[in-house]
Parts: sequence; C-alpha cells; structure tokens
Amino acid sequence: MSVSVQERLQDMWSSDSQEYDEIVERQLRNHREVRHWRHELGARLGDRPLDVVDVGCGPGFFSVMLGRLGHRVTSIDSSEGMIGAARGNLRWNGVDADVRRGDVVALDGFEAGSVDAIVSRDVVWTLHDPAAAYRRWMEVLRPGGVVLVYDGNYRRDRTGLRHGAWVALSRVLVRVTEGRPSSEGHGSSGDPTAELPSVTAERPELDLALLREAGYIDVSAEPDTHRMSLRNLEFWKYGYQGGKFIVTARKPS
Repeated sequence: MSVSVQERLQDMWSSDSQEYDEIVERQLRNHREVRHWRHELGARLGDRPLDVVDVGCGPGFFSVMLGRLGHRVTSIDSSEGMIGAARGNLRWNGVDADVRRGDVVALDGFEAGSVDAIVSRDVVWTLHDPAAAYRRWMEVLRPGGVVLVYDGNYRRDRTGLRHGAWVALSRVLVRVTEGRPSSEGHGSSGDPTAELPSVTAERPELDLALLREAGYIDVSAEPDTHRMSLRNLEFWKYGYQGGKFIVTARKPS
C-alpha cells in the first residue's frame, strides 16, 4: 500500500470527521446505546482497571465508555479531524485519556508489553495492512493481554435487488433521522477504501486466520447481535454494508 493511499485515507476520514462526530454525539445521548456498550465492554474486560488502547478511536465513543469504566485509556487515530473530535467528546464527558495522532498499525511510541487490552470499533477494515497491525498489537500487549475487535464484513462486491432496496431505504432513513445525504458510495472509483485488503475478503474469517498466524490464542468470533438487531435503527440504516461481528483473541501468558 503506497504512502499516497494512506494519506488519501487520512484526508478522507478528516473530511468526514464532523459527520462521524455527530453520530457519536447522538450515541452518547442515547441511554440504550450507552448502557449496552458499558455492559458489553465491562463484561469483556472485567472490573480491574486496565491500560487500554482505543485504536482508530474516531470521535472517541469507546474512549468515553472505557474511561467511565475506570480504565486508563490511550486514544489513537491517524486523522487529525477525528482526534480533534475525540478530544472534544472526552472533555465534554469529563473523561481523561492520552489522545495521540498516529498510525494504528505501527503504534509508534508504545513500548513492548505495555498495555493490557487493545480495542477497536469499525477500524480493522480501514487498515492498509491488518496482518501487520495484529502482529504489532501482539508486541504491545502484556502477556495475557486481550484484543477486542468490533467490525463488519464490509465487502464491496455485493449486488442484487435486495441489496439495492436496502441501500435505497438507508438513504431515506439517513436523510430523515440525520438530516444529511447518505455517504453511501465508499468503495467507488477513486475512493481509497476500494484498495483496502479487508473489503475484498470474507470476514471475520480473515481476522481469525491473521490472528492465529500472529500467535494469538483463544481466538474466536461471534455475531454482534446488538448491532444486527432488528430493533436497532442503525441496523436498518447501515446493515446493508455487511454482517457485524465481535472478534476476541489473547496473547499467550
């Protein structure tokens, strides 16, 4: 993956950062969403305060949830726009975190064996080299440390009447509930996301294979039933993009 593509990705996420910030602000005001994610992350990570890295933090939703749970949070994103939004949301919600702009694959500045957990939401699909990311995250984790990935099978080759109808429904719902045109179209000609490895592979199968190759143990995947629930408006707005899943893995002790 050339540097120019990475730069284009950073520019794209920065230009979209206000849109994503508005989504996160709505989620932070949604008591049902907040309850779900506090319970979900709390159950996965346990009660003991941990050193946690929120990779690809975006506008900081997970960082806020992790801080509220008492963890010591480092938030990192490659996009200046996303980092600015994350700082604002963390400050508004009274959460302290170490917010950094940086490459979430390389994780420069993180010492080996320095963190207990690495978490992400809809980030791995955006990475130019997910295999290298999983290897580097292994280095940064302490023995027994956990990787927790919430993502989706965002393949770009979906077609058909059902898919087209769902996309059309999504556009209407986004317009009505968010007051903006749908951003459907990522992956089209000229869009750098079309060149990402995770949009041409079946997932989470790809993630499971890469994690095992990198040496993780207790590697598993399950459907993200909350994000795929028919009662969740986000499912009707964005579910056409692909099935959501949760991947967990652990560094050997």
